[in-house]
Amino acid sequence: MRKSIILLFVAAGFASVAQIGPTVSSAVIALERRNDLADAKRNIDNATAKLKEVGTSGIKPKDLAKYYYYNGKIHLEIYQSQNQAISSLEPNALDIAAENLKNNLEYEKSINKKFFSEQAVADMYTVINLIQRRGEKNARNEKLEEAYKDFMLSFELGKSPGIDIIDTVMLYNAALMKFNAKDFPEAIRLFNQLIQLNYKGVQYFAYDNEQKREVQFGSPKELQRNIKLRPDRFTNPREEGDIRPDLYIMLAVAYKSINDQENYLSILKKARAEYPNEERFIREELDSYIKTKQYDKAVANLRLSLQNEPNNKLFWFILGTIYHTEMNDLKQAEEAYDKALAIDENYADVLYMKGLIYITKANDLVEQMNKLGFNETKKYEKLKSQQLDLFRQALPLFEKAHQINPKDKDTIKALREVYYKLGNAQKALEMDKLLQQG
Repeated sequence: MRKSIILLFVAAGFASVAQIGPTVSSAVIALERRNDLADAKRNIDNATAKLKEVGTSGIKPKDLAKYYYYNGKIHLEIYQSQNQAISSLEPNALDIAAENLKNNLEYEKSINKKFFSEQAVADMYTVINLIQRRGEKNARNEKLEEAYKDFMLSFELGKSPGIDIIDTVMLYNAALMKFNAKDFPEAIRLFNQLIQLNYKGVQYFAYDNEQKREVQFGSPKELQRNIKLRPDRFTNPREEGDIRPDLYIMLAVAYKSINDQENYLSILKKARAEYPNEERFIREELDSYIKTKQYDKAVANLRLSLQNEPNNKLFWFILGTIYHTEMNDLKQAEEAYDKALAIDENYADVLYMKGLIYITKANDLVEQMNKLGFNETKKYEKLKSQQLDLFRQALPLFEKAHQINPKDKDTIKALREVYYKLGNAQKALEMDKLLQQG
């Protein structure tokens, strides 16, 4: 009796398994012979339910491969259907298609067979493209988390057997979504992964004659492989751009945003070594040195940059400002300002700052004058004359800066002070009125 019961259970198990093949075949017939996607989905869903009951271990390899492929194929066609009654059959149709096509490719590789993998590869390319488009749409609509998931899914699907693409463009897009969402730890992880993959942001394109539009590829190998396989479909290949500096600057900002100063400085150093003339890196590094009062390093940074760009007026201005306001080296500051003005004589900010040097020197003389005794009249008069001389040297600089930028309040205040010191009350009053006008 016990033996009969065991045999009944075994027979029942085999009966359940035996029903998977015919159920999948019914789905295939509904899809390919009758173009009945609703019936195809009913049958493939029945196969899915039965597989959940009995598992996959007893399924014939070809039947299981067939199930995976057609489960993906049916849901892909549902997603692409223009008939709303069909496309609404499954809201997650594209994701189900992606999962099952990936399962097919991985399974057939694991058993070293090619039952449906060639068709699955072709359909997987379509799925990846659709997921990328969905991600781009989510990104445009500022649905950053959804876009991130789509770009990461596209990246992972690209690694499927038969596709074998490390799509760094999708990985970069995913990193951008996390950066824009201020999820800096995840953005940092992805940016560092891109650096490890030696991603330089060069973009690769070819014209897709089937889609009638230009499409982007994740790597030169992918581009060349597709052209080799389908020279009739993919034509006019080209490449453009290098966005690696953008990657570095965003990675630096991400580290800065989580107060990781060590990695922030480390990535800036690496970026500066690769792109010594990139102004954004210089500014970031300078900002860091100035905030931490490492003025010697800031000066060295600028001096190195000026070796490559001696006619960069901004660098000379920043150098002068550091010498002037942070290191109190007026001689070096004036020399740097003069270099900037030799490049652009109408550089209003430099004109103003150079004028301030003379004001600083004039104010320093006041301290000396106040220390003189009552009987040191000649020394006092000499210092007074020197002071007025300094105000006279500052005046044309402030006047020119005001002419170039008439609304700058700091310049107007400086002019009011100089006019007053030089005894030009009328001009001083004019400047005062300008300040009161707002």
